[in-house]
Amino acid sequence: MTYEFRSVLDFQYGTLTAAISVSDTTLSSAQFTGLSSGYNTGNYFPLILLDPAARTHEKVWLVGHSASSADITVVRCRESTAAQAWPSGTQWVSGPTIRDTLLPAASTSLPTDPHIGLRGVFLDKHEVWERTDTQGWLGSVRATAADMGRAADGTTSHTTGRVPQMKMWTATGTTNASGQLTAAIPNGGFTTRLLSAVATRYATTPAYVPTIDNASTNTNIIILASNTGTGIVASTAISVCILATGY
Repeated sequence: MTYEFRSVLDFQYGTLTAAISVSDTTLSSAQFTGLSSGYNTGNYFPLILLDPAARTHEKVWLVGHSASSADITVVRCRESTAAQAWPSGTQWVSGPTIRDTLLPAASTSLPTDPHIGLRGVFLDKHEVWERTDTQGWLGSVRATAADMGRAADGTTSHTTGRVPQMKMWTATGTTNASGQLTAAIPNGGFTTRLLSAVATRYATTPAYVPTIDNASTNTNIIILASNTGTGIVASTAISVCILATGY
């Protein structure tokens, strides 16, 4: 993934010492000499070129810089701005943009280049979401990888950057001859791993105990076995409430 980390520095500003065309990707400024190296397409620094008199600007992302150099490499026309020709003496500043706030958007028109940690309030859903490392957009969470223990597949150590998700739903259907029901995990299941799941009988009849068949369950489906004290509940309509966590 590109543009994963957004590295912002406070109070950086200066002027260009050479004009640039709409296609140039190298910017020159005496004030760039104080910036560090280590920028790349995965770790970028957002900058703003601006003309206060004309009330126009262009956002660019710094993706390359050698220590003490007056030149930087940038990606042009970022964050819904257009590339423009800028004369020598053009002001540049670092400062918060809309991407550094609670981005207002529709869930159907998300940025295609979001950084990890970008947060948005989605007007069509009345929810706050944030961009994660490997799982895309999730609702704002209150847990980390350190909060996760042994998973259903036996994994006991979970890589940082993995955010636990919780999914709840009611599965209904008719059991097969072995007393099993396949319950699809909502919204495509979990990307990497099912941590744990619990199931309870939702309807009062028939009387049975739903058990998760761990050997057949995976990140996309949960296999439920239904049993009574005397045997399986085969070819029977059942309803089960399921609570699952994973990432």
